[in-house]
Amino acid sequence: MIPRPLAEEAPGVAPRRSESPPRSRPLSRWLGAAFFLLACTPGSSHGLRATVGLEYDDNPFERRSEVRSGSESRSGWINRIFLSSSARIGQTPRYAIQVRHRWGLKRYWMAEQANGSQGDVVASQLELGGRAQVSERIAASWGSEVKIKNVQRISSEESYLRGSLQLGLSGRLDNGFIASLKYRRGADDARDTTLGDLSVAAWGGDVAFRSGRKFTVRLAGIWRRLDYDRAALGEGDPEAATGQSDTNRELKVVVQLYRGGLVDASYALLDNDSNSTGFGYRAHRFQLLCARHLGGGIDGQLFLTLQRRRYDEELPAILLAGVKEDGYHQTLWSFKLSRQINEFYGVSGQYRRARNGSSRSEGAYEKRIYSLAVDVEL
Repeated sequence: MIPRPLAEEAPGVAPRRSESPPRSRPLSRWLGAAFFLLACTPGSSHGLRATVGLEYDDNPFERRSEVRSGSESRSGWINRIFLSSSARIGQTPRYAIQVRHRWGLKRYWMAEQANGSQGDVVASQLELGGRAQVSERIAASWGSEVKIKNVQRISSEESYLRGSLQLGLSGRLDNGFIASLKYRRGADDARDTTLGDLSVAAWGGDVAFRSGRKFTVRLAGIWRRLDYDRAALGEGDPEAATGQSDTNRELKVVVQLYRGGLVDASYALLDNDSNSTGFGYRAHRFQLLCARHLGGGIDGQLFLTLQRRRYDEELPAILLAGVKEDGYHQTLWSFKLSRQINEFYGVSGQYRRARNGSSRSEGAYEKRIYSLAVDVEL
C-alpha cells in the first residue's frame, strides 16, 4: 500500500516508510564519531552547547487510532542528547564565514516489537555558510549542508543522507523595504530500500517591510520541483511508467510584532501538482509563535501549527484498503517553560500534543509528549 503520509512532511522529504529494518551499529561508535567531529570543528571550544533531556511519549511509534489496541497502544520513555558547535572564520566588516556542526541521539527505551531491543536515532549535520556585503545596500549569501540520519528499529523515523546548497541575494530598498531572492538545490538519498530517493530544486523571493524594531510584515513566494526515484501511480501502461514528479508552490504572509514579548504569525497557501494519482493537493497552513518573559527568571513559549489539506483526487480503492480519505489535517501545539540558572546552565520543560493524518479518525494518529531538559554551555 502507498497511502498519503500520515505525518506532516516538509516539502522535499520522502514519505515515511512502513517499517525499519534492524541495524547493528554499536552506540559507542556513534558517540566516538560525534566527539571526534566536534573536536575537529574549527573553534569548537567556543559556542559548544549540550542538551540532555528525558521524554515521555504516549504514542512513540505513531500508531493510528484504529490500531492502537493491546501491545500497539504502549507508551514509552525516550532519552535525548544534543550537541552543537559553531565558529566564525575570517570575519571582517564586509564578509563572514560560519561553520556549524550538530549531533543528536534519541534512545527509545523500548523497540517497536514488545520483545525487541531498544531503538536508536542518530543524526549528524555539518553546515558551512557565508555572507558578503556587495555594496552599501546589496548583500550575497550562500550555505551548504550535509546531514546523515541513521535509525534502528523505529518506524516513525527514516534514515537518509541529505545534501544541499543555497544561494541568496538581498537588498535594502527605500522606506524600510527589504527584498531577497533565493535558490536551493538538494537531494535525499534514502537509507531504506522501501523509500525512493528525492531531488529538490527551489526558487523563491520575498519582500519585507520593517517599521523600527517592533513590527515586520513579509510576503514570500516559493516554487519547488520534487523528483522522486519511484514510479508514479496511474492507470496507464505499467511498462511505460515514469518517475513521480511534483511541482509545489507556496505563497506566505508573515507578521512579526514585539511589544513586551514576541508574536510571530504566518499564513501559507500551498498548491501541489503531481503526475502521480492521489498526490495533488491544495493546503492552508497557519503557524503562531508567542514568547515572553513571565517573571522570576522564567520564559514562556507557545507554538501552534494548523494545516488543512484537500486532495485533487482520491487514491485508488485498492491502495486505501477500504478507508475513504477526504483530506489531511494536522494540528500541533506546544507550551514550553525555561529558566537560565546561570551563565552556563539552563533548564526547561515542555508539553506537546499532535494530531496528523486523515480528516477521519480511523486514518490519523494522536500523541502527547512531556519532556524535561538541561542545557549546558561548555
